[in-house]
Amino acid sequence: MSNMHRILWFDQEVRSNHFPNCTQLAHQFELSTRQANRDIEYMVNSLGAPLHYDAKKRGYRYTDATFALPSTYITEELRRTLAFLSHRYQDYNYGGYDEYQAKLPIMMQVSELFRRLSDVNELQSQQIPAYEINAKIVDIANQLSKAIQNNQVLTIQYEGMEGEETHTFHPYKLCYKQYVDYVNGWCEQEEQQKLLRLDRIVRLERAEGVFRLHNEHSAAYGSSNLPVHPFTAIITFLDSKPSEAWREYNVIEQEDSIYKIEFIDVSLFVDHLMSTRDWAMIVKPKWLRDKVMARCEEITLKLSKQEVCR
Repeated sequence: MSNMHRILWFDQEVRSNHFPNCTQLAHQFELSTRQANRDIEYMVNSLGAPLHYDAKKRGYRYTDATFALPSTYITEELRRTLAFLSHRYQDYNYGGYDEYQAKLPIMMQVSELFRRLSDVNELQSQQIPAYEINAKIVDIANQLSKAIQNNQVLTIQYEGMEGEETHTFHPYKLCYKQYVDYVNGWCEQEEQQKLLRLDRIVRLERAEGVFRLHNEHSAAYGSSNLPVHPFTAIITFLDSKPSEAWREYNVIEQEDSIYKIEFIDVSLFVDHLMSTRDWAMIVKPKWLRDKVMARCEEITLKLSKQEVCR
């Protein structure tokens, strides 16, 4: 339920000089004092309410009598979307080192503004990436976030490379790498920590079992310190340097025409290699060359079958 009705009540109590406090708010709406305190913090930090705690009255008052609550409130659906965007912008890590360092302050500013549900018009004029919002992914991210906060084990139906898979999953953290949303956690079937793409999750539900935490992880959106170690590929290019098609990857020049490229999702990276024409050779790793070769053979086989059908 939205906190709008609680904020309206608290605002009216302050205006009536009743000096409400956290305990009274919690009692009025049968909340925990922690939740009531978050509502008051939201009024101060996000709505700009000039609240001041009066120790003598043991309650709050406005230091500016002309203050009025904003006429427009953020819905719960929009609140979840903003939280989702917050963690995306905080996980921004694309381009070269100089580009990343130049954009990092503005990315953190955007993330913090979205996290606090503040007015994004206050943002300084500077180019930032625009993200497409997929309602299904936002909903899945919201369900996963709640499961993380409550230490819940999940049964996840997942579209894997070999077809639909079922994972008994202990979710640890949401993250966003190379324009793809992931959840990191422990998979019981594979007995190891695993990344699952949110856009490949068909459905999820709570499962029986005891939640297992194998590493220290917090439950909040937007942490970029997830222990995800990227793969690296050494690739040569035809025109001495990568084209704009590679801007979403962390590309590091090694020597003339040779670059080290970091990536997280192997399948997505192979797809990218198949769709671009400016690279000349995969120097290493060999397993990546084998995967590209296997993809080419798969396509060739499909085409040859079509010729037979004619």
